[in-house]
Amino acid sequence: MKKKSEGGHRELRVLIVDDESLARDGLRELLEAESDIHIVGECADGVEAIAALRAKKPDIVFLDIQMPELSGFDVVREVGPALMPLVIFVTAYDEFAIRAFDVSALDYLLKPVDPGRFKIALTRARSIRESKDTLAVNQKLVQLLEDIKAGSAYLDRLPMRSSGKITLLNVREIDWIDAEGDYICVNMQGKKHLIRGKISEMEQRLDPKQFARIHRSIIVNIARIKELEPLFYGEYAVKLHNGTKLTLSRTYREKLFALLNPA
Repeated sequence: MKKKSEGGHRELRVLIVDDESLARDGLRELLEAESDIHIVGECADGVEAIAALRAKKPDIVFLDIQMPELSGFDVVREVGPALMPLVIFVTAYDEFAIRAFDVSALDYLLKPVDPGRFKIALTRARSIRESKDTLAVNQKLVQLLEDIKAGSAYLDRLPMRSSGKITLLNVREIDWIDAEGDYICVNMQGKKHLIRGKISEMEQRLDPKQFARIHRSIIVNIARIKELEPLFYGEYAVKLHNGTKLTLSRTYREKLFALLNPA
């Protein structure tokens, strides 16, 4: 039988899963301030997470979505609803939270994690744990993930979080996207918006009939292309209607030509 904390709550065994050490440190600090929490482990990737979930059997897992090789979604599918603890997803991508988790999953936290939002998520987790509804919640979660996988997951709005507010950007108004270190820069209507993440992950979330990868660090809205000008060694200059010039590398040339000139 699980012991109760000084505050009267049953002790909750928690697993932290995130590939960023700073994110794990932040969650650990918040969790250690709670009298009923016992952290049973920390994992830096999906493979470690699956093993820890099966071996340690935590009550709650704080699970990062965007991880190399196996995502948080992959972890849930692999372990299955019967063995999964309550899931609180952690994500730097607002669209996941807005499109799915408010409706069907237990809860989510956006990076950087807000202490107040963390408290709300943990309170909900305690309530569900006490009511013994974990399996029912996780079955709905797995069904949600399958629906997302089977259906169209392409973005039509891109949520941007700033100063506690969420602004929805119309994806069709994006001119181009480029990589800037650990961030991607969304260029639209003369403004730049930075989002933490990888350009390859954003490419998967955009409609391939509307957006094309033209360089390892550039995605362009096809509707914004005005003309292509040959350069050297098979590369092209891509001129947009607003005057911006981008580079089309040989690697992505044939794919873009096929999109611009469908058979």
